[in-house]
Amino acid sequence: MDVLVLGNPEGFGEPLSTLTQGGGEVNEIDISIPTSPPSEAEEPVASEEDRAAGQDLLAEVREAMGGSAYDQIENMRQSLETQAGQRTIAQTIATDLSGRIHAEVEAPQGMVTIIDTGEQTYMQMGGRTQPAPAQLRRQFLSGLQQDPTYLMTRAGELEATDQGTQTVEGTEHRALRITPPEGDAFTMLVDPDTMMPARLITQAQGQEATTVLGDFRQESGVMVPYERTVYQGGQQRATTTVTGFETNADFPDGYFSVDQ
Repeated sequence: MDVLVLGNPEGFGEPLSTLTQGGGEVNEIDISIPTSPPSEAEEPVASEEDRAAGQDLLAEVREAMGGSAYDQIENMRQSLETQAGQRTIAQTIATDLSGRIHAEVEAPQGMVTIIDTGEQTYMQMGGRTQPAPAQLRRQFLSGLQQDPTYLMTRAGELEATDQGTQTVEGTEHRALRITPPEGDAFTMLVDPDTMMPARLITQAQGQEATTVLGDFRQESGVMVPYERTVYQGGQQRATTTVTGFETNADFPDGYFSVDQ
């Protein structure tokens, strides 16, 4: 017979060895909650040469995707549809270059509006507004900052490190490690022929996740991946399709703010 005891050993009245008087042993398993998620582990220190090469590579990617056309973008709005298993999630995400965000997500429980003022993320649902937890804000910003179009509008704020080459499915890619100002670092695999991003490699729920970018279309002078498929653990997890894209929209006053 195995007996499972779950709790804080400091609160036990007697040591667990008391239960083994008839034979057996105590096997202790530490299930403490980590003080920080695995994604916040320290990044290896990159050399000055690799960082300089990374900035050069990032500049090449930006040029291939639109170059100076990004300088004309003051804001953008994308409509997206994500198919994950049997669920379909529609969302609209608007951003401006100051870092403010207004997103509307059609969740199963109803419409959820997420607003990031640049300092704090708020969630609105059913007429109620409340601040989002810090970790939820980080996850939300990480997802947005892995969007290639958003990235290239703020390329000057990114830390980039050249990581050489990486071969995937017989194709050799340039590997670029990107650290955004907020959110988690990730690896971008660049097609050496087109200098366009082909894959994004992230960590999700303790597993590596790969987003394959495809169906690039030119919008407002920049290249936008209209299809993004996520694979995790060797399985296809979700496919996101862009259903609408616009830049320099005329947003109403207070669109990126929250009434307290």
